Amino acid sequence: MDRMFRMIFNRLLRRGVNRGLNAGIDRMAGDDPKAKQRARQSKKMARNARQAQRVIRRLGKF
Repeated sequence: MDRMFRMIFNRLLRRGVNRGLNAGIDRMAGDDPKAKQRARQSKKMARNARQAQRVIRRLGKF
């Protein structure tokens, strides 16, 4: 059970981190407001992913 949970979680995390990396690319889109919005969103996603990773690491210690 725990392993499956971790697998699913990791997949979600990877997606979030990738979005975060793409945020830099989106920012280069310049004055396009939609791109700016997307960049902000992905930045948030990346932060959430990092937070979740921290939680998982703590869970792994038990």
